[in-house]
Amino acid sequence: MNSFRFSLLIVLAVFVLGCLPSTQAIIPVEGATAADWHPQSFWYHPWGRSGTHKGIDIFARSGNAQGKAPHLHFAIRSLLPIWQQYRADAPQAWNLLFYLDPSQEFRA
Repeated sequence: MNSFRFSLLIVLAVFVLGCLPSTQAIIPVEGATAADWHPQSFWYHPWGRSGTHKGIDIFARSGNAQGKAPHLHFAIRSLLPIWQQYRADAPQAWNLLFYLDPSQEFRA
């Protein structure tokens, strides 16, 4: 029984540590800065078939795979809803609960 409790405690600790926010988020495109994306592109409406733009587009002069355009679409999706983000006036407001604004998370 003690080994079961210990195993359960380890699993719970790993889960809780995984839920803590990271403070070391860096921009995923080498050479990009906060000036390489539009600050209001997250949750932009109207946007194509999906209706809203659910991330940011990072444009940089270099940093992507060889032969690819220097562009990256980046979105952070949550498994659980983040109720503090609910805005009744936002398009697809229910869906906004599951996305984080990457531009708020990045540090150069």
